[in-house]
Amino acid sequence: MGKGISYYLNKNKSHAATLAFFRVAFGSLMFFSVIRFWSKGWIESLYIKPNFHFKYFGFEWVQDFGN
Repeated sequence: MGKGISYYLNKNKSHAATLAFFRVAFGSLMFFSVIRFWSKGWIESLYIKPNFHFKYFGFEWVQDFGN
């Protein structure tokens, strides 16, 4: 019971390169996904133009920009 939180944080050392690789890979994947959506016009056709937008619980009072 005398072990502090620092013991558990320092117990297993891991390299920062693994986290850096994951962050770079995930960021580039998201970037290219956004570029693909933008180049094919999916952002406007799927998210901006629909006639019906679902309302979220507690936010039914929020109106669309077009109204």
